[in-house]
Formats: sequence, C-alpha cells, structure tokens
Amino acid sequence: MKKLIFLLCLVTNLANAQNKEEDIDKLIEITGLRDSISHMTDEVVDGFDSSVNKSGFSQDTFTYNNFESSIKRHLAQHYEPNKYKKLIQLYSSKAAQAVITAEAKEYSEAEIVSFYNALSEKPLSKKRINLLRKVDKYQESSKLSYDINIAMVKAIGLAYAEGCEEEKAKTIEQLENNKDNYFKASEESVLFTLAYQYEKLSDLELNNYLKFIKDKNVRWFNQTINTAIKEEYLLNINDMQSLLSAEVREQKKDQSMFKPKCGDRPDITID
Repeated sequence: MKKLIFLLCLVTNLANAQNKEEDIDKLIEITGLRDSISHMTDEVVDGFDSSVNKSGFSQDTFTYNNFESSIKRHLAQHYEPNKYKKLIQLYSSKAAQAVITAEAKEYSEAEIVSFYNALSEKPLSKKRINLLRKVDKYQESSKLSYDINIAMVKAIGLAYAEGCEEEKAKTIEQLENNKDNYFKASEESVLFTLAYQYEKLSDLELNNYLKFIKDKNVRWFNQTINTAIKEEYLLNINDMQSLLSAEVREQKKDQSMFKPKCGDRPDITID
C-alpha cells in the first residue's frame, strides 16, 4: 500500500512539474518575451565604449539562454497554476496581442531615422505622449532602463578608476549628482522607442492596453520579469567590471611617477 501511495505521489509530482514547465513556456511565448529577449541580447553591447569592446570582457556573457534561464527561474519560484492560466488568458486577449505584435516588429535603422525626422516636423500630440507615459509607468520600462544603464556606467567608471580611490569617489559623486538627468535620458529613450513601436496603433488600442496592464496579475508579471532581467544584467555587469578592472591594473603596472595612475577616468555619460 505504501509503495502504491509513493508511486501515485511520484506521478502527481511529475505531472505538476510538467504542467509548470508548459505554463511557463506558454507564457514566455504568448507574451512576446521570446522575441524581446532575442532582440535584447543582440543589441545589449551596442552602446559599449570601444575600449570596453577591446577588453577581455566577452560579449557572449549576455546570451539569450542566460536571460531566459533567469526569467524561467523567477517564474518557477512563484508558480501558481490558477494565476498562470489566468495570465495566459489575459495575454491572449485582443488588447494585449495588438501591442505584443507591434513590439515584435523588426527594427530598421532607416525607418527609425525617418520616424525621428517625421517627429521633428510633426511632434506627437499631448494626448499621445500622455498615453505613452502611462504605458511606461505600468510597464516600468524607464525604471528598468535607468537601473541597468546606471549600473553599466558605474561599473565602467569604477573599472577605469582602478587603483585610484579619488577617481572612484568622483565617479560615484558624478552619478549621484546627475541621477535625475540620467533618468530623464532613459525615459526619453524609452518613450521614443514606444512611440516608434506603437506608431500604427490607435489611441483606442493603447487605452485598451492600459486597462489590460493595470490588472494586478499583469502588473505582478511585469515586475517579476523586470526583476529577472535586471538580476541577469547585474550579474553580467559585475563580471564585466571585474575583467576590465583586472586589465586596467595590468596596464598601470608600467606607469611611473612621470605618468600618474590617476586622472585617466573617462567622462561618465548615458546615451
């Protein structure tokens, strides 16, 4: 009898594990995350300073598999069958899929330049801008972008200041004094991206999407995904800082009193 109960428990656990994996895979697919992760990992190192690209840091660190694993791990930790099936249902709605489809369109440099030029001649209406700001507010995209950009810039600045505590202090001070400007830069970049991605969507479609992302389950899902993405970025950024710091230490070994170790810190900026 005990053996039968054990086998039944084992079968049940295996079935539950399979359902969990299937629900998570379905969520990643239907929410457009699979495409988003792919685009993100393709473009993540585009903004790196050329000197970073020449360092020992491997750009292969920022891979699709790493980000997907982080997301799956976070979703598995909080798995609730009913909640996840509800999320699948919500993301299958017309309101959600209209935006997900818009976000999945391929980026074309020529089209982006054309869109930018068009905005210069005919800016978006205040109503449209407010809609985009509300979408950003609930998706928390600007906050995520800011947190990642700040971490990246801080890591590069501290690595270049390796061996010079004064320069490290200046880097941290500069970031702190300009954090509002840095957030504004991140926000403007996100809003432009949203404006480009949602160009073909009507105000009505965006309003319907707003109603969708205000749902408590959807907000929880977005926050969980952002946490997973940020966590993976920070792990990779820390690795990058360690490698770059080691390279800077090696370079400074040959510097003499006629070529001080301090003073080579680059200006800290966020594009």
